[in-house]
Amino acid sequence: MKVNSNFGKIKATGIILILAILIIALFYTTLLSCSPQQVFGELLICSDVDSQTFTPIDIGDEYEIDSPQIVAAIKVSGVRGDDRWRVIWENMDTGIVIADSSDVYSSGRPSYLEGYLPVILLPEDETSVVADPGKYLVSYYHNGELIDTASFTVKKPDAQILEVGFYKSIDKEGLQSKKTSTFFQEDEIFAVVKLDYRIMGDNYKIKWYLDDSLHKEDEYIVKENQYIPGNIIIQLVNEDGQPFPTGSYKMEILKGEKVEGKYSFDIIGAEYSKEIFSSNNIYTNQEFGFEFQYPDNWSYEEEFSEAGLRANLYPNDYLEKVIKIKMWALKSNYSPKPEDYSEYTDKLLYEQIEKGEDINIEKTEYSLSIEDQEIQEFRYDYNNNSGKGWSITFSFLQKDSILFLFMRYTDLVYVDYTKNVVSYIMGSISFIN
Repeated sequence: MKVNSNFGKIKATGIILILAILIIALFYTTLLSCSPQQVFGELLICSDVDSQTFTPIDIGDEYEIDSPQIVAAIKVSGVRGDDRWRVIWENMDTGIVIADSSDVYSSGRPSYLEGYLPVILLPEDETSVVADPGKYLVSYYHNGELIDTASFTVKKPDAQILEVGFYKSIDKEGLQSKKTSTFFQEDEIFAVVKLDYRIMGDNYKIKWYLDDSLHKEDEYIVKENQYIPGNIIIQLVNEDGQPFPTGSYKMEILKGEKVEGKYSFDIIGAEYSKEIFSSNNIYTNQEFGFEFQYPDNWSYEEEFSEAGLRANLYPNDYLEKVIKIKMWALKSNYSPKPEDYSEYTDKLLYEQIEKGEDINIEKTEYSLSIEDQEIQEFRYDYNNNSGKGWSITFSFLQKDSILFLFMRYTDLVYVDYTKNVVSYIMGSISFIN
């Protein structure tokens, strides 16, 4: 923190000139007989001096960083106008001299003087503080001889949180954009905490909760002093690189053991919109006589067998989206009966996962309707509680003489997204013969 010591020097010299004018008659009579004895009072630290007598006001040893000034004042008697004074301000914690002011008591006046010498420490500008937090030693010298010292403390401020926001993007300059309280699982998540001060060494603990259970802990240590409002930025990162689990999140900020604030946001599944079908891509199969709509920027592959048809559908960016959709159009003599659907999907499931994989899989059975068509679904979920896992759902739709079986496989990010895609596809099935 830079301190304008020259201002203190000029200010102090000006004050002594005024004092010299006021007491010149007294010194004149003194000089007729003999030289006066030099007397120095105690070096005092204060917040101001009287505008008429320059007597110290509000003497103390503790000051805030936003104090408008700090004054070192000492009463002197019997000094000559061309004697030299020097006042040094040193940070005792760092050993750095923040100001070193020196001058004669009264330029051009060899007379003996009496009065207060005040030296004023001021902020460098409107955005600065009077001094960094810490303990300071002020030393007063007369003609190179140390006369007295005094100490004071600039108190460390208790930084306050002014605002907290969550963002999807931070640029290289630390500027944030895309403020939100709702994130998708693959979004970047930044918490921007605006503080009135950033004080070097302040340690903030950040606790992230998912559905009221502790999910992760982070730490932020301020590396330099900043005495104007500014931001600290904390990013929520899954250490294993996996997508965030969906749910309601809470960020708790602590300094020491004190909770400074609690802030909430949500993480939801991948975004879905019917607009992904806007190109009206149509899959048509003449042999079975049906067609359906599939999403924009998707492709498909067909496989034929004695049992019927299988079409594999996938997004063109399938390396980024973990999504697989398979559709079987089964001939009647190869179709399982409704009471056998569950056993049938069990067999298909184990064709999709790695052989010998010993994992705990949760199975759910339910029915729903799409476009007045009854759908039977069997869902298999695997979640290892660290964001890794998958979901496979089989959907049976009997339409006219064809049993359609859709399988959707996805990681935990695209479960709801893929469900919506398959529901739209099944609702678009129509016969062309």
